[in-house]
This record gives sequence, structure tokens and C-alpha cells, in this order.
Amino acid sequence: MFKSLSSLFFFAFIIVGCSKNQASNPLKIPVKTVPDSLKSVITILAGSVEGFADGTGNKALFNHPTGAAFDLNGNLLIADEFNNRIRKITPLGVVTTLAGNGIKVDADGPELTASFFNPISLTVDKSGNIIIVDIGKPGGGYNLRKISNTGNVTTMPVIYNGQEIHHRLSSLVIDETGNIFVWDMDANDIKKIGPSGSVSSITFPSFPLYTGIVSGFAFDTAGNLFISNANEARVFKVKTDGSIALFSTSYTKAVDGANIQVNNTSPSSIVIDKNDNLFLSDFQSIRLITKGGFATTAVINCYPGLAFYNYLQINAIDAAGSIYIPDASNNLIRKIAFLP
Repeated sequence: MFKSLSSLFFFAFIIVGCSKNQASNPLKIPVKTVPDSLKSVITILAGSVEGFADGTGNKALFNHPTGAAFDLNGNLLIADEFNNRIRKITPLGVVTTLAGNGIKVDADGPELTASFFNPISLTVDKSGNIIIVDIGKPGGGYNLRKISNTGNVTTMPVIYNGQEIHHRLSSLVIDETGNIFVWDMDANDIKKIGPSGSVSSITFPSFPLYTGIVSGFAFDTAGNLFISNANEARVFKVKTDGSIALFSTSYTKAVDGANIQVNNTSPSSIVIDKNDNLFLSDFQSIRLITKGGFATTAVINCYPGLAFYNYLQINAIDAAGSIYIPDASNNLIRKIAFLP
């Protein structure tokens, strides 16, 4: 259908209502509160083949882009894992290197002379500082790295119970007061790192996480923290008072409807828009749970033959409600804009 990848950049797919798994709804919960499938335009913001290059649109190259987050000026930041760099994309698709010299080591310093070792996720605080999970050299353990708003890269020590730890870390998010929440795969808990560097552990006594993987975090406008659990196909809500509740759970097959009954076959990441609608990536589709508590399938991968996207990771959402996907398998940055 397409003679080259470059021709794909100027082709937008209009998703109106692709066929989806029409599973039975055993609880007879309402499923028509929102449309069966939202209309959306899906485009490629930047990237083409594997490589490294700054530039605009398909002139820019990535190598396994993973995490994404917006800075305070509306630029999209990308953890370009195998290029060992942090990239910046303007709303017009102009890509530059924000930090990292491409050498695969852990070295602090000014942003363009500092080095990273496989950065995989990142978040931005209200002062414009960027916090990054960096895998680090084998045997050395994962690190939290910080790019200050003045452009200096440092390594943040994680001191827990009096010892510095280098556990395997993955997803992270930061709240309005500067607390960092990061999934600790080795301890099977969530570490909360305060602005002063204090570290505490968040566990789920009523909903054990021992079989699960925390794959995404997001805050709503009220400050409640939402956590997706890929293995157990659940989304948890940690309220501002510290209490934990189950927000959505699973059946055998995909079912839309009231949020607590929604099936999520494998929710790998989540984002929340300014109206507190929650979007979650569910294997190769995107589900929407509205603030009112009803769910629908918003976008489905209708074009697997085109390697449209693989194992969706929705890491960022802009003020207009458009979702951004770092497509690591295809070295692309995709944008999904929902139509009115």
C-alpha cells in the first residue's frame, strides 16, 4: 500500500469503529454511555528507521524510544533508550537532543556532555526538572538521574532503611509537591521519594501485588494516584488520604461498561486528561474510562499488517487531549488526536 515509510508520514488513519471483541456483558451494565469507538486521527510526529539524527519529522531518527513526558513549554521529551539520550520534540515535530552524548556509561555533568546507560522512563516536576530511570551498567543497578532546569545532569541516590539501593526500577511519576513515585521491581512495591530524599514504601495489603507488574502511573486533577497493574489486569486508585481502592478489574474477555467491571486484558500504561478521563493501553487497543465511570474502546490497532504499533505505551497526553506513543518496536513517535 505504501511505497516507502516516508509516504506513511503524510497518511492519517481515521478510526471510526474498527471491529472489536464483542464479549458478553454478564452484569448487564450500560455500555452505550459513550460511543463504541471514538473517532481519531493517528499520525507520526517524528522518526522513521532505526538510527540517530536530529531533524524534523521523518528526518529525525530514534533507537527504541520508550518513555515520554511533556516539559513546561509543551515540548515532548523522549527517553531514547538505545541512543542513550533524552530527545526533545517541539509541537511542530522538530527533534533535538536535550541531554546525553551517546556514550553508554553513567556520567554526570552538563546536559550535552553527560552520559546515560539505557534511559527508559521520565517525568517532569513543576519546576521543570526532569527525573529519569536509567538502567545502568550490568551489576551496577538502576539509577535515578535528574536533569535540572539549569541543564545539569546528576545521579539521585535512593537511600532506603539506611542503605543506598540500586533496584530495578521502571515506571515513575511526580506529584505537585515533588514526591516521586517509582515501581521497584526487586522489592515488588512502590517507592515514594520525597523532595528531601526520604524514601518510603507503598504496598497494597488488600490487593497484593506479588503477581503483578506496575506498568503505569497517572494523577487526576484532585491529586488521586492511579496505578495500572499489567499482570493482574487491574487499575488501582490511591486517594489523597492514602486509602487504596480497586478502580477497574478484569473478566476473561474485553467488556466495556461501568468502570469497576471493565475488563482490561493487559493494561500497560495510563494517562489522564484535564477532564479526568482515564485512557489506558490494553495490549493493542486504547480504552477510555470517563470521569463518570463508564468505559469504551477508544482506538484499536486495525492495521497489524502495517506494523501500526506494537504493545502500546501511552506515556503522555497534551492539553488538547491528544495521546503520544513512543513506538519502540518501530522507532516512531505517534500522535492520536481525538475528533469532536
